Amino acid sequence: MFGTVTLGSMRTEANRYLPDTAVIRSVSYGNDGAGGVAPTSTPVGTVSCRIDPLLRRDVLQQVVANIKVKVDYVLSLPYGTPLQAHWEVVVGSNTYEIVGLANVQDWGVYVRAYISQMQ
Repeated sequence: MFGTVTLGSMRTEANRYLPDTAVIRSVSYGNDGAGGVAPTSTPVGTVSCRIDPLLRRDVLQQVVANIKVKVDYVLSLPYGTPLQAHWEVVVGSNTYEIVGLANVQDWGVYVRAYISQMQ
């Protein structure tokens, strides 16, 4: 495949195309004291990112526990950025939920996830 130096150079070049900044937050659920659960978000880190809309023909719908989740965006982050489904990403004044991680063959240059805007 590629050598370490070549791959490092490719990652550096790819990161030049991440114009925005994302705050990644892990989300966990704990007891709310009233018999329910309450979400708690914890910052994981701040990284460069790019959000691209999916074309109409590429819009995904995932079914999770009989609930349809519409996914309109793909998020690109530097390779090695920790991500998990159901975490949150804040870009500017918008908050997104990570619906799923993209299984993309890009030689390990980016990490990609499908996201939906939270209301």
